[in-house]
Amino acid sequence: MDYNHITRASTPGLAFGSTLANEYLAMIFNMRWVIALALILIIVDYRFGVRKSELQGESFRWSTAQRRSLSKLLDYFCWILVASTMALAMGEWCSVTFGCTEHVAKMVICIGIMFFCMRPDAESIWTNYRMCKGMPQMSFSKFVTRLFINFLKAFNPKVGDAVEDTVEDMEKDEKEQENNETPKGHFGDRRR
Repeated sequence: MDYNHITRASTPGLAFGSTLANEYLAMIFNMRWVIALALILIIVDYRFGVRKSELQGESFRWSTAQRRSLSKLLDYFCWILVASTMALAMGEWCSVTFGCTEHVAKMVICIGIMFFCMRPDAESIWTNYRMCKGMPQMSFSKFVTRLFINFLKAFNPKVGDAVEDTVEDMEKDEKEQENNETPKGHFGDRRR
């Protein structure tokens, strides 16, 4: 039998596929530290989640905890592929638009997407850690805000104080707004 027609027909496809695979592998290799961070987050979340359950006296099954951790690992791998695809698709455009190299633009896109995806786990780790150590609860976003303000104060105290005053005013306004809202009935404010 003659198989030359199969080889001739599949050569462009193989070239395209191997080029695409090489680009993906290169991007994933460049994201190796983000992958390591994802693995560390999964392990730490597993550890503090189990510890929190033990301290609260909740019953849990090891198989469920392990299944959820494996599910997170697969979710992160899918997000890494999505981030890599978006970086490959938008890297050149972003490098031209923002005036940086294409490699930097791709990495910023990938890392931005991955940190956006890892935020819920970081928040879970934060609350579980504070619970295990007996610390008062504080939201993760409030912690990040305070960290940012302290960072600003280290470089420029006036700017840090101004941002801190603004954040405190915004928190006061939110509390006042929550206190002033009247509970609505099932059908809203309509009166019969």
